[in-house]
Amino acid sequence: MERKAIEDYWENDRPKIEQDEEKLRGEIAQVIDKQKQLSILFPTTFYNLTALEVSSRGYENYLSFYNYAQKNQRQFARFWIDRVYYNDVKQLVSFIKGDEIIFHGESRPPTNYISGLVLHLFYFGVLLWVSYIRFKRWLHTPIDKKAFNEKDRDIQLKKDRINVLYSYRRGLRDQLYMVFSEKPGKSKFLSPTFQVTIDGDPVPGTVPAKGFVYICHPSAIPGDIRPMDLISFIVRANRVPAPGKAALLRGLSSSFYNGKTFGRLEPHQQAEVLLAGLPYIKGCIYLVDQLGKNMPLSILVKLKDQLQTLVKNGALVIYLTPDKRVDALPSQPEREVLDLPDWFEAVEAHRFLLDEETGKWRTMPQQETEFDPQGWD
Repeated sequence: MERKAIEDYWENDRPKIEQDEEKLRGEIAQVIDKQKQLSILFPTTFYNLTALEVSSRGYENYLSFYNYAQKNQRQFARFWIDRVYYNDVKQLVSFIKGDEIIFHGESRPPTNYISGLVLHLFYFGVLLWVSYIRFKRWLHTPIDKKAFNEKDRDIQLKKDRINVLYSYRRGLRDQLYMVFSEKPGKSKFLSPTFQVTIDGDPVPGTVPAKGFVYICHPSAIPGDIRPMDLISFIVRANRVPAPGKAALLRGLSSSFYNGKTFGRLEPHQQAEVLLAGLPYIKGCIYLVDQLGKNMPLSILVKLKDQLQTLVKNGALVIYLTPDKRVDALPSQPEREVLDLPDWFEAVEAHRFLLDEETGKWRTMPQQETEFDPQGWD
């Protein structure tokens, strides 16, 4: 009677339970499919899904384990019925044979891996394109959009000396850079408006100048590189031979290479590294941008010597200075804090100019760009 009830359960009730379990499995699979479809829209979610599947802890292995558990449950139920009602219960027979009870998950990519990868590559391509366009726009967007005065646009350069230009506006650098480096009209945001002559010959500005080199301030160099990386770049880019490289390194202190990055060096040490490599940078026109700004007098002396060397080698040298004059106290070169009681008196002396016709003092107009016709002596 009991065996008949068990067989009735197995023939009638058990299939209904299995149908419900299969329905539950289908619902779980639908939720998983929806999660997979949504995951490809977001790179982080897709990465997490892929990592789970590859590590055998993902949804695919979950469904496999569900099927494995249902199969073992069905087999064990049939095994128990057969052993209890159709065999001698005193004879023990193990249901488990070998490692059949152990589930082995598989490492596999998700089923939507290819489509997700293609979509995310498309994302990255779009972002890269947008970033490139914005970078180009930023690169050619002037910091100083105000037009220069007409008298300030005429720049006369000489190749036999260091041409020192002063301006409190950063637009001077941008204009000179555009004159020597790019074709007119290449940028719709900035175009050169200066009239530049070299030894009386006008710079056409129709093509980039041959051998133009821009030397930035040391603070503009990425601080996470090592000084030796910068030197190696200069050596390789300019094909400096081995003797030249050895001479370059001899001019630098070994303390610069004690594991420090460029950003951890003192400002004057950064300038010394750049000045050491300056003579080895091949070029015909050098635009040196405020390299001596906030530097001690010793750096200014080295800077002049290096620029003078470039001039002797036949190069055109332009130095943009942030200061109209160089103040120094030779008797106290070691001082880092100086008391300058007469500094504002010197400022006040430039407030007015004497009008010779009327004999009256008039306010001095502000000059945007100044040119030193005598060079940097």
